[in-house]
Amino acid sequence: RSHAQLCPAPFPGVPELLADLRRRGVRTGIITGKGRPTALISLRRLGLLELSDEVRAGSPTGDVKAEQIAEMLELFQVAPGRAAYLGDTASDVRASRASGVQALAAAWAPGVDLPALEAERPDALFRSFAELPRWVDGWLAGERAGERAPLSSALR
Repeated sequence: RSHAQLCPAPFPGVPELLADLRRRGVRTGIITGKGRPTALISLRRLGLLELSDEVRAGSPTGDVKAEQIAEMLELFQVAPGRAAYLGDTASDVRASRASGVQALAAAWAPGVDLPALEAERPDALFRSFAELPRWVDGWLAGERAGERAPLSSALR
């Protein structure tokens, strides 16, 4: 079975959230373990490529997500404390921590290892996608009130 068959569409709500973040002036990026050609094909097919400011892909040398998060922060000129990374694996949470950004865990997908995600103690763990936009709204509202820095999210 092809990877396209395994993921025929983005999770419901993801394109709308990315479009909303763009309207609000929040820079977003996608970091994936896929190789660049495959990642670009998938993102284009899913309609997510045009909703992201930057894409970083996997490396044959292994997991480079922490380095890619750091590169994206530099590109966006955003301090780590003003950014978050959303991922669905324990290694994504570790990459967030290594980069100094908020560690957000997407635990709604089938096949997610929830105990492993919980064991990494992410800053926020979302059991359903509906929880994520509410978190983002709270984050951005806090920023407007001077309580938080703006969000620049790298969504997996």
